[in-house]
Amino acid sequence: MKTTLNKLLQDREDRDAFENNLLKKHQDITLVTVKSNYPGAHKNTIESHLIAYTIFLEVIKLLDVESIHSTMTSEGLIFFIASKMNAKEIKTITTNCEDTHALGRLADIDVRTNFKIYSRADFNILPRKCFLCDNDAVLCVRNRTHKLCDVLEFIDNKVYKAMFQNAVNENKTVVLANISTAALLEELCRPLGFGCVTVNSSGSHSDMNFLMMLQCFPIIKKAVMELKQNHIENFFSLREYGKVFEAKIFNLTNSVNTYKGALFLLLILNACVLLCDDFSKLSNTIADFCKPLSEDFKNLKCSEVSLESFNKYGEYGIRGEALNGFENHFKTYLPMLENKTPMEKIILKIIFDTHDTTTIKRGGYKKLEEIRKMAKKANTPEEIKELNDFCVANNLSTGGTADKIIVLYSLYLIKHFYYNS
Repeated sequence: MKTTLNKLLQDREDRDAFENNLLKKHQDITLVTVKSNYPGAHKNTIESHLIAYTIFLEVIKLLDVESIHSTMTSEGLIFFIASKMNAKEIKTITTNCEDTHALGRLADIDVRTNFKIYSRADFNILPRKCFLCDNDAVLCVRNRTHKLCDVLEFIDNKVYKAMFQNAVNENKTVVLANISTAALLEELCRPLGFGCVTVNSSGSHSDMNFLMMLQCFPIIKKAVMELKQNHIENFFSLREYGKVFEAKIFNLTNSVNTYKGALFLLLILNACVLLCDDFSKLSNTIADFCKPLSEDFKNLKCSEVSLESFNKYGEYGIRGEALNGFENHFKTYLPMLENKTPMEKIILKIIFDTHDTTTIKRGGYKKLEEIRKMAKKANTPEEIKELNDFCVANNLSTGGTADKIIVLYSLYLIKHFYYNS
């Protein structure tokens, strides 16, 4: 705990230094910092990340934005928004956002310039109230009036209600779209990407970064949200529907492949959720729905590396995940996540299990086997970091693993907030 608290203090100092440096370089801007108002030492949770991301989206809709920066530290996910708008005007706007948005109370939106950090008191606005009582929040924090577990329960439930529960009775695809977004975001918020893009690194992808990935989210969200009965009648209908949104993503990214595999898997998963009323039968529903996928290898509708993997090793790649109904997810990865296995351990297991065509395309089969062996052996933080560094140094990407992590988070949220709602 002491180490964690020391890290929190250091990260706060580093953030302050970053903000000061940014303001010195661009003295005519107002800097807005958005993060979650998440108490305790452990701030990197799905709920915390969703708060920061959701309020970030709201803020950039309201401001004239010059530039955006982001980071993830022990303070959680943080966005820095530079604007040339008047600081007082921005503070008024962001205070209103804090007070009126469904998740606004759960976020901290700081506004500062080179000369001043603006507070609610500067505008004669009352201090923020405690989540659990009617006292000023600062007093309850200072006096430790409430148990941390009670505050966290309030925050998490407010996130669940806003993101996952309210929509179920209105439109099932709305809640599924929100779940998909949460899963996409959480995959990017892992500390190490093993060659994939994360909040703090582009990994082995010089043509991508975190903000580019975020720009793709609304397209994927729309693809899930607009699913209709005629799109999910059979696999072929869904594939044609998906191609429309795949083209939109490629158009947005200038043909950079950010989420082709993830879009494919998310549409299959969500289509089958809409077709299946019982979570215990979902895996079989997915496998049955995706049977036509096996024809891709006979009809040569695969990439060269996918065909070679199939012909030489009998591996189906990403298609195999759908063909077997995400069997490993249901039998292995989801139970591990529900039993609170550290996510890094789950990711290492996924890397070891995955015949990753993204890795093969970049480094060949020999490098894939090296990565899998390293993943199996890695037990210490140093060994895990060594695997991550090996991927980046050799320009390798574990893109298949990233897609499977997105499916894992989706399944977890679907089970707990869709079927159990």
